[in-house]
Amino acid sequence: MNDAVIDVSVVEELKEILEEDFADIIETYLEDSPNLISEIHQSFANQDAVILERSAHTLKSSSAGVGANGFAAICAELESLGKVGNFVDSEPFIKELDEQFILVSNGLKAYL
Repeated sequence: MNDAVIDVSVVEELKEILEEDFADIIETYLEDSPNLISEIHQSFANQDAVILERSAHTLKSSSAGVGANGFAAICAELESLGKVGNFVDSEPFIKELDEQFILVSNGLKAYL
């Protein structure tokens, strides 16, 4: 597991606070995130800034909540770019989403 991908202190704090609900929260994140990533890809293809901003915001917040801070930062960039309808500068971040989510997913699964 790569500590740069997952903030161990956030995960440990979640485990302590949530106790037996911890696994459910992580599993829900891992199940819901691909849908949001798909929405982001679709919003880019359709040049839909509103959906890009909304989906990136939701994914950013949930990712930060589970300690995926680097992934959340990518989502924050997409959220900001969606806010101004900048699809040209969004492209590299959108391309990075799938690869980074695999790393996040693998990192979180190590805690289950």
